[in-house]
Amino acid sequence: MELFTRPEKNVLKTKLPIIEVATDEVIFKKGADDRRMFLVLDGSVKIYTQGETKEIEIAVIEQYEFFGEIELYVEKPRTDNAKAVVDSRLVVIRSPSELERFTMDNPWLSGKMMATMGVRQAATNTLLAKKLANASKGGGVDNTASVDLKTGELHLTPDSNVKKEAIDANK
Repeated sequence: MELFTRPEKNVLKTKLPIIEVATDEVIFKKGADDRRMFLVLDGSVKIYTQGETKEIEIAVIEQYEFFGEIELYVEKPRTDNAKAVVDSRLVVIRSPSELERFTMDNPWLSGKMMATMGVRQAATNTLLAKKLANASKGGGVDNTASVDLKTGELHLTPDSNVKKEAIDANK
């Protein structure tokens, strides 16, 4: 049995807006000033970035999973794109206080969200560590980095040869 599964008797309770998005409909684009978070009620959503010739899939978000949570708390433009893989219904969460009320009404979701955020953070840390390790192999440059956990800002040493790339990726 998966940890933090939705009990069969517990119906999702919400007074928040629910939107319907059609297959391939874009929910948000990279660079958008959009502070909403979403929970997938039905369907699935692809998070992707645009490569030179094709879309590069980052994740597919399924039923009772969420996306867009970072922008709910950090006032930065979207870093990726999101679109529906199939016809989908999404709960729209517009503020931290709405998220708090939503999770109080649906406590089974809180644990699931914490577990998901932990997995996402671990994957991000692993990717960053690999990137820095690979970059430091050449030239003897010190490529140390730190992340401010309150703001999400990435800090690299001034002489880092990956500084520009990391800053661009963090925008």
